[in-house]
Amino acid sequence: MPAVAAPSLHGPAPQRPGQHQGQRRERRRGPKQPSGQRRLRTRAGDGDGQPVSGAPIQPSPGRVPARLRPPLTCAHQAQVAADQHQDSGRTEVRGDRSHGQAQLLIEPGEEEGAGGRLSGWAGGLSRRVGARWQSGGRGSRSGSGAPRRDPHSTDSVQHGPNSNDCSHLTLLSFGGLWPGNEVLREGSFVVEKRKLCHVLAGYEAALPITEKSNPITRELDKADPAQIVQLLRDCDAEIFQEEDEALVNYKRLYSESVLKTMIDIIGKVQEVLKEPDNTLIVLSGGGASGRLAFLMAVSFNKLLKGLGQEPQYTYIIAGGDRSLVASQEGPEDSALLGIKDLNMVCEGKKKVIFFGISCGLSAPYVAGQLDFCMNNLDIFVPVLVGFNPLSMARTDKIEGFHSTFRQVAERMEKLQESHRAFILNPAVGPEGIAGSSRMKGGSATKVLLETLLLTAHKTVAKDSEISEKCLLEILRTYERAHKVTYGQSKKIAALVKQAGTSLQKKAYVYMVGWHTLGIIAIMDGAECIPTFGADINDVRGFLIGDRSEMFNREADLIAQGPKFAFSEEDFVKTILPSLTELDTVLFLFTMDEMVSESECLTIFCSPTDDLVEVEKLAVEVKEKTSNVQALSHGTVGQYLPASLKKLFSSIISITWPILFLEYEGNFIQRFQRELSTKWILNTVSTGAHVLKGKILHNYMVDLKVSNSKLFARAITILQRFTGHSQAKCLEALLQVIYHPEPLSEEIRTAEVSKHIAVATDQSKASGRRAGLFASFLSKRGRGSAGRVVPTALLCLLRNCPVPEARSRLDASTSLRAALDAALNAPGRKRAAKPAESEEQST
Repeated sequence: MPAVAAPSLHGPAPQRPGQHQGQRRERRRGPKQPSGQRRLRTRAGDGDGQPVSGAPIQPSPGRVPARLRPPLTCAHQAQVAADQHQDSGRTEVRGDRSHGQAQLLIEPGEEEGAGGRLSGWAGGLSRRVGARWQSGGRGSRSGSGAPRRDPHSTDSVQHGPNSNDCSHLTLLSFGGLWPGNEVLREGSFVVEKRKLCHVLAGYEAALPITEKSNPITRELDKADPAQIVQLLRDCDAEIFQEEDEALVNYKRLYSESVLKTMIDIIGKVQEVLKEPDNTLIVLSGGGASGRLAFLMAVSFNKLLKGLGQEPQYTYIIAGGDRSLVASQEGPEDSALLGIKDLNMVCEGKKKVIFFGISCGLSAPYVAGQLDFCMNNLDIFVPVLVGFNPLSMARTDKIEGFHSTFRQVAERMEKLQESHRAFILNPAVGPEGIAGSSRMKGGSATKVLLETLLLTAHKTVAKDSEISEKCLLEILRTYERAHKVTYGQSKKIAALVKQAGTSLQKKAYVYMVGWHTLGIIAIMDGAECIPTFGADINDVRGFLIGDRSEMFNREADLIAQGPKFAFSEEDFVKTILPSLTELDTVLFLFTMDEMVSESECLTIFCSPTDDLVEVEKLAVEVKEKTSNVQALSHGTVGQYLPASLKKLFSSIISITWPILFLEYEGNFIQRFQRELSTKWILNTVSTGAHVLKGKILHNYMVDLKVSNSKLFARAITILQRFTGHSQAKCLEALLQVIYHPEPLSEEIRTAEVSKHIAVATDQSKASGRRAGLFASFLSKRGRGSAGRVVPTALLCLLRNCPVPEARSRLDASTSLRAALDAALNAPGRKRAAKPAESEEQST
């Protein structure tokens, strides 16, 4: 079967002398660094109060024993080539910034034992690092290799007897915190950690930014509700982090190149808005990205309607409208389905602006659509939106398609030079839950595209020039919304605790929202299923209010069974009668009223009508459970009626300043409230699952293996916590998926899509499928999508069969407790928690 892209925990096995990742090493002599050249000497721990540090490690000739390998916080080794300046003893280590490697300068002291300096940069969203090391040759104090502490550095690095022999260096990168007073020895280097500290931000170098583990949330699984809110708040704040010397590796939201690209795209959008006949603006994506495409298309069509104009926006989501309210990840893997859906929507149009959203630059569904656009540039202007550099775009083969996502993106990059295609891909940092792009990636998508499109509408309406200032004004408004939202952190934490209590007691959390806040509630609930392996009712959203002209095919959603329930009628008829005292119900509404320029067209129902409906439904819910909460948005001077306030056990009331803006500008207020609600719901649902024990560190270890991206992520997680090779982790995953069927060669060599079909048990006889898989599904009766990854992880950690692993999970108080027990089981050496000695495959 094709290799699944998943990085090894410790990198490739050490190469023979003179080799570097299978290639001959080249050595060059070079002049000494000019004395006037600026050095990078940011001390470890400088900057934002979160120390960073790192040190090169010289590998020993043979395989390093497991007991000497890095502990759980270690992510990857990044092999780098070294240029040794023998005359000066100065060693320069060079690597590719775009691939998360490093460039370090190691300067020995003038005398043996005198020490030296380590400086340079590391890839990823990094901080420059400066550290000192002490030479441990014959002049060392102990003479036996014991480290000598430099009081001016977080790290103490002891060089071996041949302190100038750095012909092959390995940079260790870490993701997270290193327990205090740990000592790592490998070869002739020693690194001693004196503090809890973040190490070089080039951690997990082989992973794209959107899949990395964020050091901020490294201990999220041990946090209480207040800490959970604080940690996720800090992660969300990274969206607005500006470009500075510490982040020179990647474009950011405020980078000049990103703003310039936005202005170029706005020019293309203006052309469509000025000539609405037979033109269209399409927003497309899979999963969370597709739901955001739906939300934005609805919002901007409402804006046009308020101006007396016809709708010009539409959305496409992989799997159709059913994917808006239910978790369906499989269609995201089909590039051909994406092309078919796009062609159907755009038939007969003479000009189309197409926004393909894929946060990780990975979705085959979007790749196919972008490729189709580039083959029809007389009609389409394709725009790719994501949050990884192009060098980190997915390179896996797409089944049934001729290109990888990387190849599609690189083709777009060439077309961007002539303004025939565009790529918007600022880096916003790793997610609070590794890989969960529904969170920060989704929020950044909303901020980026709403800013761009709103500016286009505003400049067309006012016949004004597009300016960077206009973009910055709107972006700063979203940034202020972050501060306003998390100003309610204490109440958000209380809601996290309440929701967590409901889930821990096997009860449910329901979110009932009016208008677009209801859409955000539906989005959040649907996304919990693949992220946390949640039950369909664990966290669920419902839309209250008028939904006319929202959906492409509403008929696909109405009366389609409990899986697709989303409306007020569904909540009242199916959920309300079954509510218990243990359930939590959260009401989401706004007190604002938006009107058109002529003040004759109401965009929202009047506040009075909405609040009457809220009170009526709250009274009915209150009869079933006392855990009735509210999130309300209003402007200064607006207050909830006393009769309504007394119905809620807790209210998060967010008050926004009054903005005196023209009609298009009023939508900024609406978008602020939507984003604020999204941040809060993401925090509540994530925090509740953390408290339930569904997260290990900051990894979604109970994810649903329901498409190729999640399949690859599952293998990465297994490698991350076991240290086993990719091949062994794949074998363990397949054993769990196909249990009790033995793994035949036919199974092992099958396409990944076949494994996913069995894992999710959603595969039907579509096209030609090997009889083995059809008979297997019918024999087994039901798929094993639930707990596939934690079961495989326990099998690897405890070296036990699948039935025993499942029994241990069932007997444990929580999933995290079972995995923690395995990681800390007697006989597992502390320094090798995640890393059993196993030769890594590349």
